[in-house]
Amino acid sequence: MGTKPDREVTLDDVARELGISRECARQIEVRALRKLRRALERRGVSADDLLPTPCTAPGTPGWCADDGTPE
Repeated sequence: MGTKPDREVTLDDVARELGISRECARQIEVRALRKLRRALERRGVSADDLLPTPCTAPGTPGWCADDGTPE
């Protein structure tokens, strides 16, 4: 982990580094992004332009592309 990784850091990488399950890391990510989104929106900033959109389709954990399809 770091501020400029030379490759994409996955949830598995984060979970391993923190000694938690992948699911726990995913839940932390979702909660953190939800808090950021709310804080931005309270300040009048459109979070849609800055943060990924969570996928709500069943069986598609992760984030959706702008067109709503899972990434």
